[in-house]
Amino acid sequence: EVIGYGGRIGANKATDSLEPYIIQSVFLLVPPSLFAASIYMTPSRVMRGLGPAAEQFSIIRIDWLTKTFVIGDVFAFLVHSTSAGYMAAGTSPKTGEIIVIFGLMVQITSFELFVMSAVLFHKRYNARFGARGSFYWEKIMLMLYVTSALILVRSIFRIIEYGAGSGRYLLRNEWPLYIFDAVLMVAVTFGCQKSVRDGFTNSLCLFK
Repeated sequence: EVIGYGGRIGANKATDSLEPYIIQSVFLLVPPSLFAASIYMTPSRVMRGLGPAAEQFSIIRIDWLTKTFVIGDVFAFLVHSTSAGYMAAGTSPKTGEIIVIFGLMVQITSFELFVMSAVLFHKRYNARFGARGSFYWEKIMLMLYVTSALILVRSIFRIIEYGAGSGRYLLRNEWPLYIFDAVLMVAVTFGCQKSVRDGFTNSLCLFK
């Protein structure tokens, strides 16, 4: 993200230069997939922290929980990388925009399925055992829901942005990107850090 916005700052005074445009296109499109990959690891660690009995409340086996959604995330990552290359080359920008939208749709679908699986686990476990546990696992789940929502909002914004076309308001103005991308990704970063600090203290079993 930092590299991407650095490229965007450089492109502001070098609109005829291809390199800053390539940097900001690639490095602003793909980072949310990396955020998502780290979020996908959260439920399996929560389940391990709650003990062997927790896995029975998940609709996906704990060994496959992270892998299932990371596969979809890696696919979205590759699609975004490809689309950024199309747009940067300048040979087929419209094709690049279509690929970006497709990659964002893949990411949104994967996230929705992930959140549904996490909510089902949360409700089933709570119905049986309540909020008890050796750590603040519900705070971690709340972090998961909030950060997932922020990434979903960001992805929906980027779909609208690219779907409207290169000549429309969102791609011709700076402020929407900072509000609906940069601010949301900063919030995701600090939300994850706070959750780790509050929820994982004295809970080293989560990292086994």
